[in-house]
Amino acid sequence: MYESEFGLSPETTAAIQQAYDFVMSPFTYRGTRSDIDKAAGLYGQFFDTPILRGESQAIKRAIQSTFDRNQAKAGLLDVDERRVWLADQQVTVTPHGDWADVEIYETYDNQTIEQQEILYFFSLPESAVITGIWLGESSDRRRAFPYTIAPRGAAQQVYNEEVERRIDPALLEQTGPRQYRLRAFPIPPIGQGEMHLWFTYKVLQQAGNWPLPQLAERRNLYWTRQTQRQINGKSASSKDWLPASIAAPKTPRSIAKSICLGALTSSPRRLTTLACRRGSGLQSSSTAPTA
Repeated sequence: MYESEFGLSPETTAAIQQAYDFVMSPFTYRGTRSDIDKAAGLYGQFFDTPILRGESQAIKRAIQSTFDRNQAKAGLLDVDERRVWLADQQVTVTPHGDWADVEIYETYDNQTIEQQEILYFFSLPESAVITGIWLGESSDRRRAFPYTIAPRGAAQQVYNEEVERRIDPALLEQTGPRQYRLRAFPIPPIGQGEMHLWFTYKVLQQAGNWPLPQLAERRNLYWTRQTQRQINGKSASSKDWLPASIAAPKTPRSIAKSICLGALTSSPRRLTTLACRRGSGLQSSSTAPTA
């Protein structure tokens, strides 16, 4: 600044800056990057809430003027943000006696000029088994990027690498006995097309109904009355992400549960991770949780 505004030499401007730093040193803070994590940890201990939640409004105001929006991964500050519209949702249930195959297909339409990530946290009954996830640029699932299997940590690493390369990945993780996390990136900017996602699971009938995923949290995603919804090919409406369940046939044909699900689960205490990306496709795995 000194050089461009006052026409001073580099040596002179360096001397002025050093003098300024010396005078202001008692009043300025010189920390390291590790101090950021330390401060966040101390805040959480003192206020019993993460700083991103407790100071979300102040952080959002600061981000609007200083944050690099190219870092588009959805974080806590993106909870309930309205950036990506759920344009279409189709739920298909295929009964097989007292268990069923469930497919959830969604179309996402970005309402911003930047690439966005969407994220769901949801739960399913313990009897549910995730069977697949696909991500594509058209409504034809045959042209979507298929899934593969990988350890949970490896799948997360692949996902992060593909996000950095701006390649289309999706990651579906089972984070607990009934808890799941679904992420997809990038949803292309407005006017540059939609993104299509499918995921499937098997589930046992409960109290005469087929259970659907129950939303715990969403990031960057929203829906409106204009969102097109179908359940088994028939128009539907919902204020929530999904209804709690779909009515099952009144007289299901009894089939041994061990035959239906035994081949799909290795252990009830193992965790499953699924990730989808262009090229080699979706990563999914089973890893034993730590004690």
